[in-house]
Amino acid sequence: MGIKIKQEDWIRKYLTKLIEFGKSVNDNEEKNEYAAYTALKLISVTYYVPTFLNVAQHPDRKTEGYDGAVYVDLFAGSGLVNISDTYDTVAGSPICALSANKNNFSYALCVEKDKKKKEALEKRVARIYPENKFTIIHGDCNDSIDKVISIVKEHFDNPIMLTFVDPEGMEIKMKTLKKLSDAFPAQDFMINVGSQGVLRVHGKLKKGDYSTERTWNEYWGEEDIEFLLSEIAERKTVEEQYKEKLSETLGKNVGEIIPINDTKNNPEYFILGYTRSTKGNSGYARALTDLKRRLEHEDRTSVRRMLEAMTGRNKTLI
Repeated sequence: MGIKIKQEDWIRKYLTKLIEFGKSVNDNEEKNEYAAYTALKLISVTYYVPTFLNVAQHPDRKTEGYDGAVYVDLFAGSGLVNISDTYDTVAGSPICALSANKNNFSYALCVEKDKKKKEALEKRVARIYPENKFTIIHGDCNDSIDKVISIVKEHFDNPIMLTFVDPEGMEIKMKTLKKLSDAFPAQDFMINVGSQGVLRVHGKLKKGDYSTERTWNEYWGEEDIEFLLSEIAERKTVEEQYKEKLSETLGKNVGEIIPINDTKNNPEYFILGYTRSTKGNSGYARALTDLKRRLEHEDRTSVRRMLEAMTGRNKTLI
């Protein structure tokens, strides 16, 4: 019973943060809308950022030749999310990252394809962060990655970076991630892998529908479709196969595969955490392991119940 109460307190604490961060930038501009399990993904960012910054901004990093801590968000959204299950509004990933340890990132760079959402995000970030410490790019992150790299290099010679990659489907190209990783070796990644969507494309290809062949190839960074189809079908889950492919491509260890669950603990997607190999790497790994332990038994229903309790709509958890 004690463990259960402790877990409820932990979830409550982080949901409270998401709501508070959202209130600090709330307005009538464009918002994203997602189901309640999205809050678990946003908790992942909020939880991990302080651990990352404790290492990245430690005085020892300057003596090691690093000159800044940079946050990059390749599918940044509007900065605010309406939870469709409960009608609560919470902070999106950029606002979570920049609020979790306020002003402790040296710079932030976000990319958003939708013009209205980009403009809304720009206004919201400006409310919590100095205007000379962030850039919001309008465009597809795959097309804009050279611009992302160029802007970071304009400000820093050797930064430590945390990059959040949250596509709704298979929009991210493997070559985009590789280019960013090669440009900045001291870089951690948190990457959303939507296994169910990948499996749907997998099914089409297996049936001979090659309309999504290019998307598939660019997502995996492979031309050998048959090899990947057989790997997934015969022995590996999507998240396991993608984990291995990314580890090879990025040259980084994966800390954890963290499920983000829909109802009844069925994963809607997974967050893969990749860390650079450093003396402080163990701290990152512990943080990701603890995060997985906290989130793997939570789901859309538990988030909805907790939000309803916190707002007084449901008294049973108060």
